Amino acid sequence: MKANYLRLSVTDHCNLGCFYCRPSKAVRHLKREEFLSFEEISHIVNLAVGWGIRKVRITGGEPLLRNNIVELIRMLSGIEGIRDLPITTNGVKLEEFAPLLKEAGVSRVNVSLDSLNQERFT
Repeated sequence: MKANYLRLSVTDHCNLGCFYCRPSKAVRHLKREEFLSFEEISHIVNLAVGWGIRKVRITGGEPLLRNNIVELIRMLSGIEGIRDLPITTNGVKLEEFAPLLKEAGVSRVNVSLDSLNQERFT
């Protein structure tokens, strides 16, 4: 079976506390300097394009918490061969980021909605 897309987790940080994602307070978040750099991400995506990947899904944690996420998406959308660049978000910061994401080249936005009960998933 051939892979048809790359799922790129750009941060492990999140602005919610859903139990299935962070079951323990003892889980250590990565320091920002431990995240993949733009150069490392570009290298990985270019390798993937060479293997026939045309879709890169941006995820996290909450990807909109990643420093310079709009610039990262702009860089990815400029890589020749990438035809589909969706992002998965919890939607908390979407109102702030939606116009910027569109301008940067995001092809679609998936919003994770796990409950309407605030006490259950915060």
